[in-house]
Amino acid sequence: MRTKADLDLIGVIGKACEPNDKFIWGGYFELGNDIDLSNESAGVKEMVEFIDRYGVHSSIATNGDEGFKGTIDGLGHKIVGLSRTGKSGTNAFITVMHRDGVLKNIAFTDSVMTATAGSFIVHVGLGTFENIYVSYKEISTKNEPYSASATFFGATGSQATLKAVIVDATKATIASGANLWLVGRVNNANGVFGIGNVRSDEESVIHGTKGVYADYVRSSLR
Repeated sequence: MRTKADLDLIGVIGKACEPNDKFIWGGYFELGNDIDLSNESAGVKEMVEFIDRYGVHSSIATNGDEGFKGTIDGLGHKIVGLSRTGKSGTNAFITVMHRDGVLKNIAFTDSVMTATAGSFIVHVGLGTFENIYVSYKEISTKNEPYSASATFFGATGSQATLKAVIVDATKATIASGANLWLVGRVNNANGVFGIGNVRSDEESVIHGTKGVYADYVRSSLR
């Protein structure tokens, strides 16, 4: 994948790889270069949510049995300026991750999250997420209570595996009252960090020491 148009076809190609199951997407995808959307129109920057849990895929299983079971390997490249705006459904870039799904070796920088519901990278399911960096340019999601929205896994506690993941909101413009789990509600995490304007109350404390976060990761904005 070398362009945003290529990214937008992940769902189409993934479904072609798994034609016999309505709720499974497969395939092996690699980034061939950085994809910089900084100077593109708002419409081009907007992510394509190929799994529409809020609509035609509303009955999809979220326990890891269905969803995206393929691999997306960024090969160390980044996607700059990807946005999720003006959306109300509980979707994401990969809305539902199958237990065999993998996202790795990729950065999402200058990201914009202003949707009223859902998450940025993934919302529900299982899978493996490794060596990933996400930085935000703007956040205004206000999903209460305690926000069911996140960068990774906002809706429920998840047994997905997160390794070497950083979510950075230190340079983001954050709207008053914004409520987003910077990382997410994840039970199996190692070397995972949410940095920025993070709450430290009992509901959102990250369990771990000296910034090395593990176990139940729920880093949220103030």
